[in-house]
Amino acid sequence: MTAERRSAERLVFRAICLTIGLIAVRWLLPQIWDKLSPFIIALPLAAMMQKPMHFLHRRLKMKPGISSLLLVILMIILMFWIGTWLFSVLTEQVTQIVGQSGDFISSAVADIRQAANNFIANTASNFSPDFQDAVRRAMNSMVDQAATWGSQLATHAVSFSVSLVAGIPYGMIYISFLAIGLYFIANQYEEIRSYLPGGKRRRPDSNTSQLTNSALSSLSGYLRVQLTFSFIAFVFSWIYLTCFQFQYASLISLIAAVMEMIPMVGSGLLYILMAIIAFLGADSASGFQLLILTGSFQLIRRIIEPRLMANSMRISPLQSLIGMFVGMRLGGVMGLICGPVLMSVLVGAFHGRRFDLTMLDIHRIVAWFRNRWKEDPEALRKEEAEFRAVQPSDPSPDPASPSSGPGEKKRAKLFSRRES
Repeated sequence: MTAERRSAERLVFRAICLTIGLIAVRWLLPQIWDKLSPFIIALPLAAMMQKPMHFLHRRLKMKPGISSLLLVILMIILMFWIGTWLFSVLTEQVTQIVGQSGDFISSAVADIRQAANNFIANTASNFSPDFQDAVRRAMNSMVDQAATWGSQLATHAVSFSVSLVAGIPYGMIYISFLAIGLYFIANQYEEIRSYLPGGKRRRPDSNTSQLTNSALSSLSGYLRVQLTFSFIAFVFSWIYLTCFQFQYASLISLIAAVMEMIPMVGSGLLYILMAIIAFLGADSASGFQLLILTGSFQLIRRIIEPRLMANSMRISPLQSLIGMFVGMRLGGVMGLICGPVLMSVLVGAFHGRRFDLTMLDIHRIVAWFRNRWKEDPEALRKEEAEFRAVQPSDPSPDPASPSSGPGEKKRAKLFSRRES
């Protein structure tokens, strides 16, 4: 078997395995998350609990079971407190927003219409009447679309509040399974970790272990950076908005924290949109306050970000942007968030020379095709000499004239060979 054939077979086999793997992952991951999500969440939480457990064991001489139980109880209390606060914020403030959504939408639509009319009136001398009519129609269409979008948003908010209240019993059951699973996993974490890639029972130099370690490192770095900025955005926004007496300060800060988790979007988009609405509503003071808020937070982020991003993702901004766009096209919002992590894993695999054999196979196949269609220079020169030897003396013979001998036949034969 030739080297080219082995390369072709390897490439075909890898393409088939990759296709089957992608199909299986797309079908299996939602099923696995739906059936095992409490225990999947408990695994990283148990990893976070290991250092406090060791501290309690060394300093206070607590047994591992007691220390893990104490930490699980504290974590469940913290989660319950955060969940209660979120539930109160969402139910109270969302209900108030929904109750005032009709007046708010009508006021916003009227402000946008007035701004459009003022713009057309101020620029009437610079544009033709047809252009003004086109602008007016476009603005009316945009305002109608904004009103429709606002009504749909209010409807979705009501549905979300109702489903949140209806899901309280299931949430309590889910948290109980999470707590019990977290207790058992924390007690047996070292044993469970040894079976995972990079553990004591796995080969540390295998491709699976190295790729998994790269993925976990990228994921932990990404989550650390994004959660830190999300927490800073929430605290900073809540203090600032509360000091300036903005309505729904807690809900706005929560939305800003969630948006800060999305790369390249951040909370700045929310505050810029709010500032535009404030300017259109003739509330210039609130608009400037919101612009100062987002500008101050971006300044804080630029100061802190280099320290947090050092060796976290190991990819360039362009690679992160490509991963975000591809992830968004394939998986929506979750793909937008996970795309940079997958791109980091892919770049790490390339840097770790995990695709060298595949690149060698591709190069070998391309070279085989190129050499197969490549002319032999020596044979080409010999054929050219034979062709010139049978050329007639007349440089421009009449193609309609009949053949005059064996020279013409040989020349026609060489012509046909060159054409083929």
